[in-house]
Amino acid sequence: MASKATKKKRIKRSRKSVEQIRAQTYGDEPKWEDTEFLTKEQLSSKLGSAFNWYAQNASSSTHHKWFFEWLKKDDYTKDEIKALNARPKKSFFRFECAVARLLANGAPIAETQIKRHKETVQKWINEGEQFLEDKNEDSSEDQPNIQDRVKAVTIQYCSKIEPIIDTFISKNCRKTDFEMYTWLKTNQVKALHAKRIADWMSDIYDEVVCARDNSDEQLSEGYSFLSKPQLKRLVDFYATIIDDCNKWADNQKRSREPRKRKAITAKDLIKQLKYKKSDDTYKLVSINPENLLETSYLWVFNTHNRRLALYVAKDGGFQLKGSTLQNWNPEESHEKTIRKPNEVLPTVVQKGIRASQKRFSEIKAKKTPLTGRINSHCVLVRALR
Repeated sequence: MASKATKKKRIKRSRKSVEQIRAQTYGDEPKWEDTEFLTKEQLSSKLGSAFNWYAQNASSSTHHKWFFEWLKKDDYTKDEIKALNARPKKSFFRFECAVARLLANGAPIAETQIKRHKETVQKWINEGEQFLEDKNEDSSEDQPNIQDRVKAVTIQYCSKIEPIIDTFISKNCRKTDFEMYTWLKTNQVKALHAKRIADWMSDIYDEVVCARDNSDEQLSEGYSFLSKPQLKRLVDFYATIIDDCNKWADNQKRSREPRKRKAITAKDLIKQLKYKKSDDTYKLVSINPENLLETSYLWVFNTHNRRLALYVAKDGGFQLKGSTLQNWNPEESHEKTIRKPNEVLPTVVQKGIRASQKRFSEIKAKKTPLTGRINSHCVLVRALR
């Protein structure tokens, strides 16, 4: 029988062998002895190589560990370190962690870059303190405002995006399948948060642009581990992220259903209506004002000046705004002053619309235009459909 072909066993490389390969490729971690003998160009080149070494050889966890080791060496207080620990682990930029490692190892970093680095750290401390305050607040009292909530959610999203950017940089800024728009859609990011992510990334984008254009010496030095083509691709990558965030936010706003207005009931409309509920002198009682909104004719009697008004509604019926009657026909609506109310009002109250209008037309008084205003002297005598 033919012997079966033996399969070659796949050799698993241990973590140690991977680190040995990296050490052979990139060398050991840069040392900073005798740097005073280096020229400015040599020092700049060495710093660039150092940033490249950290980008290629250290994970996010290692960067995080180095950052907190530097904090202790740089005499930051326990409260400040506690505040920084409150931030999401992945929200620490690897570039700033690499700067911290260089400072801890005695690298001759320029004062302007150290100042910028410490400003970033202080910003992180402030954010961490806010996290701790929110955490310690009683859930039933003094809840954080909406801006604090939005900021916290934005930081969480950015902490998930940063490793993606780090991976893009570690792969020499080559073409990637990552699409920010798809990521936002998958995570159902709200429009407001997408806008804040764009603002957050814009600050880093501006720094990379300065490094690409050599408009800031310290930033150019900080990003010197990247070649010009790589910097250009990194700028484009950030620009795409920002553009996709803004597009997603705008599309979310367009597709959002308009807020449904609360239906206004007749009871709500008559809340501010001022009228006279009853009058003993003329023995009149007002109708329920809720009913007049469904009618076409309304008789109103002013007990103060003895004026009887007839309102005729337009299509859609009467409407009320405060204490003013609206949507009535000014050509068919008018009022007259009556000398003998007790003779005229019974017809208006008891007879049909034609008989009432006939009796009203027989009154020998001047027709006066109406304003629609109803006051505390007005009795809502009758409403007809």
